[in-house]
Amino acid sequence: MTNTSLLPQLNTPISSVVPAFTPFATQTAAAQIPIFTITASSGQIGTKAPPVLLQSATPSLIQSPAEFARWYFTRVWNERDYQNLWDNYLTLSYKANVGSGLFEDYVIWWDSVARVDVISADVLQNNGQDAWVRVNLTFYMQDGRVLQNQVYDYDFLYDPSRQTWMFDSSP
Repeated sequence: MTNTSLLPQLNTPISSVVPAFTPFATQTAAAQIPIFTITASSGQIGTKAPPVLLQSATPSLIQSPAEFARWYFTRVWNERDYQNLWDNYLTLSYKANVGSGLFEDYVIWWDSVARVDVISADVLQNNGQDAWVRVNLTFYMQDGRVLQNQVYDYDFLYDPSRQTWMFDSSP
């Protein structure tokens, strides 16, 4: 015997999904070397990768660096996807110039963090290839400490071949 009660639901067409994009900011500011810290926004469990854009997308349609920062920080503490994030969203320059440069220390740091809230992520400069983002974070540590309103400036580099931002370090 076949249960056909769900057939009308299964035959209903799925509406197309249109990703939301934010235009680039056009402010200018002097670049600074970022301080190594990573964060996440509360209440965003099960985050997905940043949206993939068509090759024909114009720079004004690419995900904003602030949205990327929120996605990254949410994923690092919610999903603890350390190897993927280390390999694909931190440039070699960032790894070499910020912190110890060792994956093991990156994991130790993030394992010491219970939760991170992104209070704000403000794009200070963005030319479509490089961006400077100021992020205000609150860290909730595994040992019970709370580090409130930690403000960090990050340099981002856009990788057009993968259509995503990456943490970078300016020399």
